[in-house]
Amino acid sequence: MDHNIRSLLITLQNVVLLLPNTAVVEILPQAELTPLDNVPQWLLGVFTWRSFKLPLLSFEGLADGLIVPSPYIGPIAVVNRISAASTQPFFAILMGKYPRLKSIEEQDLTEVFMPEQPWYLRQVTLEHETVCIPNFSGVELALEPYQKLLNKQSD
Repeated sequence: MDHNIRSLLITLQNVVLLLPNTAVVEILPQAELTPLDNVPQWLLGVFTWRSFKLPLLSFEGLADGLIVPSPYIGPIAVVNRISAASTQPFFAILMGKYPRLKSIEEQDLTEVFMPEQPWYLRQVTLEHETVCIPNFSGVELALEPYQKLLNKQSD
């Protein structure tokens, strides 16, 4: 039986994330960002998408402290939240370039040792490329303390 998982390889600045295609709602070329006060650098601001105010984060900034300042905000991946307890159904990640679509089977992946980190579930190689599977539950927990501020931006 074929167990292909349609996936996206999302290139950031120094990391490639591997996500199931269903995790990403939409890819945006750019967004008009409203900065927030008194938030960590990895929380880049909020923008309006459809009828939602979405937080835009630098995944690498959150995970590794790497913030690459850029006057251009895009491309952006709008991601489904996975936690039922979340008050907002989506968040967004700043990408380095547009994602690549890939059909993957489990045998295509080889586990790579990675010290335990709260932001990554696994690190694997896929066709000679090292990619990371992010821990979006951890990302959602990191966003939670700022939820009231994000909700205020929606008013």
